[in-house]
Amino acid sequence: MPKGLYTTFTTLKANNACKERYGYLARKLGGIRNYGEQTHIPLSTILDINGFADTAWALRVVPNTQYEDARRIARLCAADFAERVIEYCGGKDNENIAYILETIRLYAEGRCSFEKVLQAKMIALTADNKTTQATTTYALKAFMSACSKREYDALTETSTYVLWTIEEAYEADLGLMQKMVKKEQEWQIKKFRQYLRQSKSNTKV
Repeated sequence: MPKGLYTTFTTLKANNACKERYGYLARKLGGIRNYGEQTHIPLSTILDINGFADTAWALRVVPNTQYEDARRIARLCAADFAERVIEYCGGKDNENIAYILETIRLYAEGRCSFEKVLQAKMIALTADNKTTQATTTYALKAFMSACSKREYDALTETSTYVLWTIEEAYEADLGLMQKMVKKEQEWQIKKFRQYLRQSKSNTKV
């Protein structure tokens, strides 16, 4: 069976998982005693039951052998979410922005050094007027977050910046805003699930 990224109830408890969300997951899985304290809980299952935020947090508590893969997924998602902010701002085709996003993705895959990421970060901070106009406050924050070594925080932060960008863009129409936010949340979950399925840990055991 595919292994994939996983955690256990024992690990979740040891790492001070939210009691309310921990209990919710336990109930949905038939209880800890019935499911097993050490039985693998695929992160894809947590995503199905508890949603995006809890699964993003659970990336922190996978086994040591899956640590690098979890970090890779968090970074790639953060880059994708930062790009979403730019798409809503209409600056996707800017060359500087494209370079920054590509550098973040290369670093996530281990294909460039963190120094390259820092150079890309400086571009975001000292960009020309065209780039600055394409990067709103939320977009700039998303870039700064995605360029950091705090990959797990970056994942949730960039996700939030996308939603805030949408809320700001559609604040004049509450109904449309709610519709767009829901659509974006569904997209983010779909993208996150895609990365989990493509995990390097999805090897047969």
